[in-house]
Amino acid sequence: NCEKLFELLDSFGESNRRKVQYVWPLQMMLLVLCPIILEELVYALEKGGPCSAEHLRKRNFVDALKRQLHAQVLGKQHSAGGTESAAVVTFVKLCKAATYINNKDSNNVLFVMVQSVIGDLKQILFNPSKPFSRGQDKINFDLELMIEFFLACLRLNPHNNEVLKACLNLLSPAMFHYVLVKALYRIITQKRLAWWPQIDIVYSRAGELRNMFTDTLNKVSQSSTFSTTPLRISGITGVSTLKDILFYPQQLRSQYSQAFKSKTSDRLAYDEGPNNRELLLWIVRLIIVDPYLMLHNPNKLDHETQMSTFELINGLVSLVHDTSMMPDVAHTAMESLLVLHETRNIELWNPEASINTFWSISSQVLFSISQKLVLHQIYEYTSVLRWLREILVLRNAFLLHHKDNAYLGSNIPMAKHAHTKLEIVFFIYLWSIDPEAVKIAMSCFALFAYEADIRFGFDEAAVLTILPNYNIYMELSTASTTLVTTGRNALQKKILSLLRRIEYATPGNKQAWYDTFVSQQHLAKFLAVYPKRVDDLGSAGSTASSPSVSASETSGFVGGGYAKFGKRRAGVHSSEHDIEDVFHEWANMTGFLCALGSVWLPIKNRPG
Repeated sequence: NCEKLFELLDSFGESNRRKVQYVWPLQMMLLVLCPIILEELVYALEKGGPCSAEHLRKRNFVDALKRQLHAQVLGKQHSAGGTESAAVVTFVKLCKAATYINNKDSNNVLFVMVQSVIGDLKQILFNPSKPFSRGQDKINFDLELMIEFFLACLRLNPHNNEVLKACLNLLSPAMFHYVLVKALYRIITQKRLAWWPQIDIVYSRAGELRNMFTDTLNKVSQSSTFSTTPLRISGITGVSTLKDILFYPQQLRSQYSQAFKSKTSDRLAYDEGPNNRELLLWIVRLIIVDPYLMLHNPNKLDHETQMSTFELINGLVSLVHDTSMMPDVAHTAMESLLVLHETRNIELWNPEASINTFWSISSQVLFSISQKLVLHQIYEYTSVLRWLREILVLRNAFLLHHKDNAYLGSNIPMAKHAHTKLEIVFFIYLWSIDPEAVKIAMSCFALFAYEADIRFGFDEAAVLTILPNYNIYMELSTASTTLVTTGRNALQKKILSLLRRIEYATPGNKQAWYDTFVSQQHLAKFLAVYPKRVDDLGSAGSTASSPSVSASETSGFVGGGYAKFGKRRAGVHSSEHDIEDVFHEWANMTGFLCALGSVWLPIKNRPG
């Protein structure tokens, strides 16, 4: 039975002091399973009552543990790595066990014992000036122990927020923040007993949680040792990556090496405790499982509520930009933005002016992401395009829900800028060599058009004022679904046939044509000097690379920075497959320019 097993373990612990961290918690759980014995022990220890001889050994066991715990608070123990840390673990397990008893049973002796040690545990585990640690090799076990104790405190006494305050303090150690976020995540996602408090108990702390998110985001940004504008596998870029690839391959390899070392050091840092990137990841996950935890804004003015929501969403958008260096954080941020764009959550952005706030904040999201896509500064551009399409679907669902007032606030400058930038994105990705990216861009034209329909109450004349090429856009979208198994050439042929029918110039299609023209020119010059070896180019200099390309032309394509194949194999000579892809994209661009070129002609000279 429990008593015999307790005595066996007690004897084992006395002869094997290194094993007490495993033995003592088990002994304590055996006592919990014997409520009559536990009641006698608590009465003897807390009230000074008598204790029978048969239970004296158990009384001495509990008393010794409590003395060790209190001695650690007073700093009389030599370290936290010996038997004294076993006392901490034992009483944390006791607190956790107490949470499985209905707290309405306040006379339960287990609660009495917990109350006698919980104060000491708080001082040991959540002392900002002396963080708890049993050594670097046990940091993850320590974090788990702290999370268990945090949850126990919240469940045993929801209104005593000493530990919560310590964890929310931005000046506290990062491990406190990590414990808080992981604990809140478990409260939301794990099955709960009827008497356990729900997550709404911390909704009033939403402002402090947003501050923690912003503070952690800033720390991650400041500690980044690599550019937040990553090299992309395919496409045109505005930075001088091509110059690095052609003339300084060793330097580029060094940059990648530094980036890898940075990520490795972060991984090592996590072994020594949670780093800021890990903390940031879990904060973003927290937004996904319960957005209200970050959107709750009690007793705030309209503009203050809108600003706090803007700062939160803008921070998440900045994470989407960096899909190469922090892919897990970026993808989680994308998921959180999708959740925040659900109709019920958009209503919380600013409940007093939800539609106007929607146009202001969501337009900023679209503009920021579209700008990065236009500049080809997003590594996983196909997945981001797919995500952007989902955002547009959710936006339209919200507007349809408010179709009677959908037009309110849609004329602000940022909404117009986002509209133009989106149109540019959809056009320039039509010439991508990735068929999936092309089809996604094609399908987005219908969502673009549907938004205009909702805004103007499906008034055809009004819609055509902002989308004069409405019918062509719908045909492009339809073609993306009918040409599912079509090859790249047939897909491009269909796209070009539709582009030739575009009659009306818009700021979006004109800018898309011009951006493509600039990129195509850089690429043409790159192809003109391609047969020369990289080393020859580096030694001869950019002014003598090819007899057919002048110094100004060479510097032009280098400065323009076409880095198509180089990004596939940074610092390595291009393969035949790479250069074939480069040529195909140049051909797609050229066809695009010819098909859409009429938008730059005077109206009287346009087809149709």
